[in-house]
Amino acid sequence: MSSPSSLFPTLAARSALIQQVRQARIDDPDTIYLGFPLASQRPIEWVRQGRADVLAWKNSESNDKSEEVETNGHTEKSAPEAAVLSLIMQLSSANFWMSSNGGWKAPTG
Repeated sequence: MSSPSSLFPTLAARSALIQQVRQARIDDPDTIYLGFPLASQRPIEWVRQGRADVLAWKNSESNDKSEEVETNGHTEKSAPEAAVLSLIMQLSSANFWMSSNGGWKAPTG
């Protein structure tokens, strides 16, 4: 049977893996990696869509050619191409709380 310490990678191996994943995120043109300066990544902008703001790729073809769509009697532009955010983080088992519904509460009105 394996000892508990052999089930987890060494610190050096874990650091190397994190660096590989980080570099892959930086090199991916279709992802905004939050651990790297935004000025050196593909430009993004907040786009108003109905009552929500969407983080979208700036000057994207789908954003420039957005069509008007009628929904429930309202005319709105079609959805912009949403940007993909990525981050690498460590969750602490000593201070991590998660619920399946994200703490959502039903409308009270």
